[in-house]
Amino acid sequence: MISKYAESKVKNYTSINNTTFFLIGIIVALLVNDFSGSVQPSVEKIPISSPIPASHQDQDNPSTNFPIPLTEPFGHAPSTSKTINTTTKCNNTSRTKPEDISEQNAALLKYQPKQITKLADVSNYGDRVNVDGFGKPVSNEPLVVLHETVISASETVRKFQTPHPSDGDQASYHALVTLDGVIISLVPWEKRAFGAGNSAFTNSNKVIETVQTNPNIPPSVNNFAYHVSLETPIEGRNDNKAHIGYTEAEYRSLAWLLGKANIPESRITTHREIDRSGTRTDPRSFDYQKLFQLMRAYKMALELPANSC
Repeated sequence: MISKYAESKVKNYTSINNTTFFLIGIIVALLVNDFSGSVQPSVEKIPISSPIPASHQDQDNPSTNFPIPLTEPFGHAPSTSKTINTTTKCNNTSRTKPEDISEQNAALLKYQPKQITKLADVSNYGDRVNVDGFGKPVSNEPLVVLHETVISASETVRKFQTPHPSDGDQASYHALVTLDGVIISLVPWEKRAFGAGNSAFTNSNKVIETVQTNPNIPPSVNNFAYHVSLETPIEGRNDNKAHIGYTEAEYRSLAWLLGKANIPESRITTHREIDRSGTRTDPRSFDYQKLFQLMRAYKMALELPANSC
């Protein structure tokens, strides 16, 4: 569900470095090419890579660079090709054989959703920062926040591509998965999408994580979150508490995307779970078990050659 109270952009932009995000970016960029408590302020520190195109440069800091991203439309990594090796021996042990690869795993490895880019207007997202609005350093592991659109995918894209000078109107996701499984890239992954207003995440250690990037705006998870939304089915574009659920294509594409990011399941959450306003309920009728089963199967398929050595 699109946030109606997105946080303000930060004026003092900074370049961010974090080994975890670098590794995640590298892994996913390569794989995409392969297949075509107390409050703990937090933010990832993102490494520098290839330069931002002129149209995406920050006016306050035109020399800012962005790193290897998670999806192909922004990719700059060299093309590679990973194949299942059925002949090479590993440490003099058994070889990987074609019969070791189940039909299900083979199907998962072949699956590649269509990906398109429809960039949000720059007023609707900002930079991640490595200090909060009070000058305190912040760092944290990445977090995935799942949403649903409530309106159609095309209406959502139109809203995000519309300039919004007022902080209260600014909103965006990093990616949107349509009913037919198409992944629409809206905000570069290394940028801060305005996907949640007043929000916090309670991690597995019962520590509350949130970052206040602007002293005049409530804190949120946006500074360390990846916001991904599912398109709401036509029957669910209302205020009902539930609907018929999401399509098989949506679950498969979402699992494909998150499986490549290799983010722990414990750090995949929903807008409803992190919202502090008590008004967000999305994504309604979401099947966590289905998503995680697909993600686990996909990861197993990817790891099969290494595990067999």
